[in-house]
Amino acid sequence: MARVQDAPLELVREAEKGPHKGWSTFDLKLEGARFHLLQGIVASETFDADAAWRILSELEAFATGYGYGTADSYLTDAVGMTDDEIDADPQLSLMRDHLFDNPEEDQYFNEVRESGRALLAGAATAEAREFLTSRKDSPYGPSQDGSYGIVFSTMMKAFEAGRDERKSLNASRMSAP
Repeated sequence: MARVQDAPLELVREAEKGPHKGWSTFDLKLEGARFHLLQGIVASETFDADAAWRILSELEAFATGYGYGTADSYLTDAVGMTDDEIDADPQLSLMRDHLFDNPEEDQYFNEVRESGRALLAGAATAEAREFLTSRKDSPYGPSQDGSYGIVFSTMMKAFEAGRDERKSLNASRMSAP
């Protein structure tokens, strides 16, 4: 997995003006800037698959961190609470739903889908379009518009891995003597 950091300010400023500007100000430094770079790669008349995979590995790292961080927030906020108490708390209940039952409905993945659509709309070559609409073991249906293609499926798997890693850590702490 890629080691990543905030994008340079100049790149963030460019991303703020482009088709991926919907990302939050914080996420523009991370995911939004990478989507902006990937947009340039897929819009090129010569598709550079290696560069696309490099950017996708960075997006994967961000999604892993998002999954871990979201699980950490939820597990910290819900510590000591029963399921009934969590159900009675609208914020925690929604957080649990987005974390474990319907992560694709989280705002983060709404942005991933929107960026996937923008990438495909700007793809200049058949090779770039094929890259964007392919999926790795995705349970989602066809990705004719790019919203559930390789970017979404890779980031969803990474989110789930980060979430499950944090959940596992919590379970091992609870079972320790």
